[in-house]
Amino acid sequence: MIYRPWKFDRAIRPVRGFTLIEVLVVVAIMALLISLLLPSLQKAREQSRAVVCLANLHRMAHAVEFYVHRYDVYPPVRLTRTYDWASGGWRPSPSV
Repeated sequence: MIYRPWKFDRAIRPVRGFTLIEVLVVVAIMALLISLLLPSLQKAREQSRAVVCLANLHRMAHAVEFYVHRYDVYPPVRLTRTYDWASGGWRPSPSV
């Protein structure tokens, strides 16, 4: 009987690497986890925008409060002049 080592190489050595099925299963699991994660990230973004908006409103309320405390009058509702970018100068605000 002739010894043929290439016939027994697989049985002796452990196979290295992943099969196609294993890789596809891992990719499917990752896709599932990402699909579960994205909506929660979107909600977190919306909540952060809402918090930023509320903080800006809070700062504006403080600014009005400081203005009233300093000048004993509320700030004007609208400006009497607006800056015209086309002509590069100030002009009276349009009447409402």
